[in-house]
Amino acid sequence: MRTNPRRTGHTVAMTFSDNAAPRSGGAGNPDRADASGRHVTLTRTGRLTFRATSESGATIELGPAGTDLFSPVELLLAAIAGCTAMDVDAITAKRAEADHFEVVSAGRKVRDGDGNHLADLRLDFSVSFPSGEGGDAARSVLTTAIQRSHDRLCTVSRTVELASPVEVLLDGEPIQQSAGRAQSEQ
Repeated sequence: MRTNPRRTGHTVAMTFSDNAAPRSGGAGNPDRADASGRHVTLTRTGRLTFRATSESGATIELGPAGTDLFSPVELLLAAIAGCTAMDVDAITAKRAEADHFEVVSAGRKVRDGDGNHLADLRLDFSVSFPSGEGGDAARSVLTTAIQRSHDRLCTVSRTVELASPVEVLLDGEPIQQSAGRAQSEQ
């Protein structure tokens, strides 16, 4: 942790490691699951462009990297940062509203024997609070709030770290093997 002398606050960096120990969680039941589920519907709007629509009706446009739209990788980085930032804000804002709150989410895109993926994921927080009792109280819990989000609270970063499998379906049916399916369609 390093203190930023221009602000009354802290800058905290967090790195997601590939060897993080899995932790099960839940109040009173270590294996409880939120049975409500979540889903987003993705609709093609043009060549390589899509609209994601949430259950609540919120939308976001996405497209390839290098355009004025978020790329899927950028959305993943935004989701990791957004989830953790919301956790931290929920905890610290009970004490004081932040004067400045910014999170930079970054990773290195890799193409190797495991295929395309991100490595060296990192969140870098820059947060400051006003002077006074409330700001002091928020500063005193900032590092703990970031760590709690990383270790237990943030569903997005926990899912990335725990490497949840992704089932791929075509018209509601599981795809057995992509190589076998491609050969059978020829």
